[in-house]
Amino acid sequence: MKRLCAAVLTLCLLTACGTTAASEAAAPAAESSVSSAAVEAPTTATEETPAPMESAEEISVQETAPKLEELDRSVELPIVESPQTLTVWTRTNFAGDAPLSSYSECKSIQTAEELTGIHVDFTEVSDMTEGESFNLMIAAGDYCDVIYNFLGNYGSAAKAISEGIIVDLRDYLDDAPIYRDFLEQNPDIAQKITTDDGELGAFYKIAEHEGRVYEGWVIRKDWLEKAEMDAPVTVDQWHDVLAAFRDQFQPQMPLALGSSGTYNSLTSAWTAAFISPMGGYNDTFCANPDGSVTFGPTSPEFKDYLETMHQWYQEGIISGDFVSFEMNGPFSTFTSVVTTGNSGIFPAQADYIDNYIETGRTTDPDYDLQGIVNIHRNADEAIPAHTVSSELQSIFSVTAGPNAQLAAKWCNFWYSDVGARLCTYGIEGESYEVDENGVPQYTDLILHNPDGYSTDGMKMLYCVNYCTLFDPDAEKGTLSDTVEGVVEVWTADQKINEAAQDVYSIVNLDYLTMTTEESEAFATLDSDINTYVSEYTLKFITGDVPLSEYDAYCETIVSMGVDEVVDIVQDAYTRYTSRSGI
Repeated sequence: MKRLCAAVLTLCLLTACGTTAASEAAAPAAESSVSSAAVEAPTTATEETPAPMESAEEISVQETAPKLEELDRSVELPIVESPQTLTVWTRTNFAGDAPLSSYSECKSIQTAEELTGIHVDFTEVSDMTEGESFNLMIAAGDYCDVIYNFLGNYGSAAKAISEGIIVDLRDYLDDAPIYRDFLEQNPDIAQKITTDDGELGAFYKIAEHEGRVYEGWVIRKDWLEKAEMDAPVTVDQWHDVLAAFRDQFQPQMPLALGSSGTYNSLTSAWTAAFISPMGGYNDTFCANPDGSVTFGPTSPEFKDYLETMHQWYQEGIISGDFVSFEMNGPFSTFTSVVTTGNSGIFPAQADYIDNYIETGRTTDPDYDLQGIVNIHRNADEAIPAHTVSSELQSIFSVTAGPNAQLAAKWCNFWYSDVGARLCTYGIEGESYEVDENGVPQYTDLILHNPDGYSTDGMKMLYCVNYCTLFDPDAEKGTLSDTVEGVVEVWTADQKINEAAQDVYSIVNLDYLTMTTEESEAFATLDSDINTYVSEYTLKFITGDVPLSEYDAYCETIVSMGVDEVVDIVQDAYTRYTSRSGI
């Protein structure tokens, strides 16, 4: 379920979403109310300001990378004494030019069968019909042995286990020793993915080490140079740069924002520059240092945010079109706007940047982009981190049936050294080679395919899209120097911002276990409050409703039952913090 923050704040500051299906919750910055400077006349970006940030090496940040150094990732092959067959339900999302039409044609899947002795019969559904197909399967009660993204479609692991649809993987961890040992060595991760009773409903995607950032903000580098300004960091600096772009280049949207679409995961990270308690992905519930949970869209800080955005709207920094502007992907109206001189700062994900530059240069040979950091209230203050590629995401759930043990062994294989290498890089000597430092590198078959297939298409032919245990650096060799530079800016910013996680954190509702009664009450109340907050966020920014009505807006939300919602989240969060993992 998408949380209130995404639905609310997406409407006012819709930003780029990464390649992952769901993004890791970002932690908010140190508690601080917003200075009135946010809505007063800003200073120029060229005035003396504190250094934007220290290097990642100079600041102590919270360790987020999983611990794998002491993990035995060997696996005895084949897994079975005689050939066996599993059934796997999964969606397909192959690239348009991928030279395959089924996972059964994937080289890594074929190699895995040879190594493990386990053949897989796939039930494949389109990513466009995944939800409908899943619901039909559940209604029919005819399940495959393994279901991809079960929890993403079903929601509650506790409910599914209690109903006998999927197994509690704690009962099968001896058949998945690599996964078991990993969770035992990483209790912080185990806490997130188990239920309040310690049940384990899925095998999760795990990064081999701290991930890189693949989405963030980019700026017209050529415009910045022509304006003779520095890359903005603070709220005031962003204002000044955008105002300069507005006056000098007359773009349609100095800051490209929209009210609908799929690019939404950076919304709350951006607004956190104004509202510390509001930082986080898809969540409006903040866990304070004392363990109490609070709700953001009724806070004084949220009003400060709205005032600032209203000012920018009036000044034309935010286009009046943002209410109806759709940002639906790389081939949408959004692309047309950002590549035709109609935007100076906009959200992007790494995969699209080269395309933007190539398209932009067809009409403007000077068109160029560079990465910039998330907006900060003060240049020396950490804010919530970017979305990173190492987020936890449920991959495989094992259904209750005669093949559960075999399924657990098959899933465990993908966490092994050989399985992870197959998953990420494919076949040695074909899709990758190992360099003198022992680091795998994609071959020209993948990067510069002689038959004209794209890198993404060829990777789908050779590499499994599941990525149960994956290498976040695998994309390095597939990105241009320009994009690498952008990613480095985003990643350095993210490492600095992780320092904010020690202060307080966002309650990621995906990790909470609600009772049936709590879930039903939460869903009902959330829907109504979500609609109301979304509506009034837009009205406050555009001026259709004056901010003098903010107190009345807050009173209405209280009357709609927000206190009950907070109580539900508080109880679930308290149980979460008491978990002991597996």
